[in-house]
Amino acid sequence: MFEYFGHMHPVDIAFIEAGMGGLYDSTNVFKALAVICPSIGLDHQNVLGQTYAEIAEQKAGVLKEHVPFIFATERDDVRQVFLKKAQACGSQTYEFKKDFSVNETENGFDYQGQENLEDIRLAMLGKHQISNASLAIMAALLLSKTYPKVTKEIIKYGLAQTHWVGRTELMFPNVMIDGAHNNESVQALVNVMQAYKDKNLHILFAAIDTKPIDSMLALLSQLADVDVTTFEYHNSLALENYPEQYHKVPDWKDWVKQIDSDSKDDFYLITGSLYFISQVRPVLLSRQQN
Repeated sequence: MFEYFGHMHPVDIAFIEAGMGGLYDSTNVFKALAVICPSIGLDHQNVLGQTYAEIAEQKAGVLKEHVPFIFATERDDVRQVFLKKAQACGSQTYEFKKDFSVNETENGFDYQGQENLEDIRLAMLGKHQISNASLAIMAALLLSKTYPKVTKEIIKYGLAQTHWVGRTELMFPNVMIDGAHNNESVQALVNVMQAYKDKNLHILFAAIDTKPIDSMLALLSQLADVDVTTFEYHNSLALENYPEQYHKVPDWKDWVKQIDSDSKDDFYLITGSLYFISQVRPVLLSRQQN
């Protein structure tokens, strides 16, 4: 990847996401223009550590000397890890709700910081995306000092056009797929789904066997009854290993076939592992084309 975008097809700016954690991730071989950390979740704990603070140390491990560090967290233990690492690196920190903030409006939000942006609209659903977008704005404003084409107008346009495949993605007006694969992302999804609480909600869930299945299903059950299924993947959770109280669907494709995409009263949510969503999405796309 670095050879291609660095030498074969050079780009002005490359956005690199760590595959897992950061400190020991294979992408941690360069000095960034800026480091952004939008959230810390309890995920991949067998590799990254059991606590939020331990995982934060892994995430902050990508920070190099004098690189700006932009982050958001509601946890003081995570904040202390981040600030300690930034101090050790001599890095300037930019913390959401401290150094910059947002003011939500009827149709979007206003950004407030060293520079202000007004009337920002997002294509992606969920209040958590406002926090994520604010970090992107902060980073873009820092980069604009070196890259003058990154104007406020371009930032607003980019945010209005940005979509994330497989994350709160509406495949039909009443069919959503979302790769919510840990407790934090499931909670964010539950918050998004409050906009559809007047609908007859149908939920299909599938996960891999390293996830906190019980707590994820408990969160989703706040919305409606949850159907569970399995899928072709080497460590997908077998159907018989789901808790007994959930209705089990042997073949998820049968569940998808029963979706009434024209219904005004029903809403269908398919969620869980991103590996699962990557199999469901092409089926729904083919249905769109038909």
